[in-house]
Amino acid sequence: MTTVPTPAEEATTPTPLDLSALKQSLTAGQRNGRSCYRCGSTERPLVPAGKLLDVDVVECDVHRWERDNQASPPLWLTGPCPAWCEEKHRGSDHPDDRKHHGGTLSVPLLTIAFENFGTRDEPRLAPVELLADLMQHHREAEPRVVLGDTSDTFSRYLSLGEAQRFAFDLVELVAAGRTGTDVQTLPAPGGAAGCQPWCAKEHDPGCPELCLAENEPVPVSGSPADAFVGLSHHPDDGTVIDVDSALHLTVDEAEVLVLALLRQIRRAHLKAA
Repeated sequence: MTTVPTPAEEATTPTPLDLSALKQSLTAGQRNGRSCYRCGSTERPLVPAGKLLDVDVVECDVHRWERDNQASPPLWLTGPCPAWCEEKHRGSDHPDDRKHHGGTLSVPLLTIAFENFGTRDEPRLAPVELLADLMQHHREAEPRVVLGDTSDTFSRYLSLGEAQRFAFDLVELVAAGRTGTDVQTLPAPGGAAGCQPWCAKEHDPGCPELCLAENEPVPVSGSPADAFVGLSHHPDDGTVIDVDSALHLTVDEAEVLVLALLRQIRRAHLKAA
């Protein structure tokens, strides 16, 4: 009696590999070990892959990694990788290396002296680049922002909150440097009992529960009065950032608006003393 395989069995039944046909398809470079027998690469590092019938063959490190990963899947992963992760995980990864990593951003420092990233005999001058990326151990609750540079002079791991505060401070320094104004720093947490730490303590008698921060002015060309970005909190509405009105701003005016928004966001994240 002939047994007819089910569709599921047909889908999972491996197709027999014709080794003789595969051997006949090898190029001269694949036969003599100068290129990967699977993809033909000669640029990637090559490692021995055993015999294909009577021919010694090599494979590139990418295909070796894929083969090793199939034999040792990363069962230590507790869930899918974040969208920004670019790592290739394996079951054999050391516990310290079981991390998600990716999202690298870089800024070349073009206004300072370039460094030699080659050798003394074959120099390769290039700008140092500041680097920032995300890294998260698979058991950590959230990723960290890693700061470093291409000359390996430093490496720092920041929590998301620390990285955000650092980014806000950089924006403040850039704004002060471009406009020639003082660097603005946040005041110490204040406010009366029950108030938000950023409350300016000027409550509207008609709504004593409403906390208000100092407004951030936004100059608007052609207007006799500045617009503003405000910050408020009410038990019923939560914390709200208010923009004066629908504005039609130049690029420079929009930059001022963004800075004002960032300042109010910083105030909103301010913790009580």
